[in-house]
Amino acid sequence: MDRIVDEIVLFGLGLPLLLLAPAAPAAVAAPLLALITTGALELLDRGEGGAQRQAPASAASPARTAHFTRAARLAIAAVYLIAALAAPALAAFVPLLAYAAVAQNLGPLRFLWPASLLGAAVSGSGALAAAALLLGALACLAARRTAKVQAERASLRQWRDAVQEDRLALAERTRDLAERQDLEVSCAVLAERARIAREIHDNVGHLLTRSVLQMEALAVTHEDDPALAEELAAVGATLHEALGTVRVSVH
Repeated sequence: MDRIVDEIVLFGLGLPLLLLAPAAPAAVAAPLLALITTGALELLDRGEGGAQRQAPASAASPARTAHFTRAARLAIAAVYLIAALAAPALAAFVPLLAYAAVAQNLGPLRFLWPASLLGAAVSGSGALAAAALLLGALACLAARRTAKVQAERASLRQWRDAVQEDRLALAERTRDLAERQDLEVSCAVLAERARIAREIHDNVGHLLTRSVLQMEALAVTHEDDPALAEELAAVGATLHEALGTVRVSVH
């Protein structure tokens, strides 16, 4: 968008320069030719950039397409600049082509565009050539500034995307750690339950079993005393119930 705005401004500044050009049919067609030329350059440049972003890095056809597109852009810009040598009115929009040459990195045209103003200077339109040269120099500076701004924006977008990816990765890692911590807590609880159950089974269960056996032995030795035997049987039943409760709880 910044390049479009710059090119619109340069096109608008080129219109007053037509007043310095000699009256000729080319003066009427110059704005249209400048629009067609810069529009074609922008379309080819954006198409080349989109194809390079969408195509895989290993594909050979995008490289050939990019080479052809660059050659086409060089040819279009060169045709306009050569035409400006023969038609001085076209020199009013040479700064616009100079901007496109620098912004799109059109090789030698970035430095050879002032030569297209020689036609205007030789034909007696020295003021037009001087004004176009000055405006072209400013256009080149504007193109470099815009390219730098766009590069910084692209770098900022990449940095923002990297930060977003790191944030998502950190959130996922935090969830994994929380789930792992919950699992470790659950495992620790189960291990503690197993330890308590084992100790109850080995210690309390053993003591109750021994008590049951002792009560049964006492009941056998005191069979001749019905009252005492009945009381011992009641205590034995209680011990049996306690042992069964302990086993159920342990399991």
